[in-house]
Amino acid sequence: MKSKASQRSIHKKIKAKSKPKSPVGFLKSSAIGALAAVAILILLGFLLSYILYMTDDPGRYITPIAFCALYIAALAGGNLALRLNRVSPLLCGLSVGAILTVLTFLLSLTVNYTLSSGYTISGALGLRLAIIVCSVIGAYTGTVKKEAKRNSYKHKKR
Repeated sequence: MKSKASQRSIHKKIKAKSKPKSPVGFLKSSAIGALAAVAILILLGFLLSYILYMTDDPGRYITPIAFCALYIAALAGGNLALRLNRVSPLLCGLSVGAILTVLTFLLSLTVNYTLSSGYTISGALGLRLAIIVCSVIGAYTGTVKKEAKRNSYKHKKR
């Protein structure tokens, strides 16, 4: 017969293994996703500015390329936030998108002293809203699971 101490230690080990790992907190995962999106945006900014520098007229393409880089970063940030939290893709995407939108709003006020930067107010707000939409789409792409490979013997004709 086993002693009570060894039975307790075995019970504790089983209990510790059966506990699911708790996901990262919602706000923490959103902040990490937004920081990752900013880091990706900076890397894409360097890469795309080098590519734009090679063109004949780089000034003409700066704004569209910058928004494309921002949307790609929002997709990646929303996806990362969901992978860390695993609770609600809509909530993760909205929070990361809102953080990025506020950051771009503050950056546009400090650099250009205006919100629109060559667009109408409704156009500029639509472009900022697209950041949130891309972040939500990125979060929902994190929920897609790959379909399991089917066994070949099930598909043989009989």
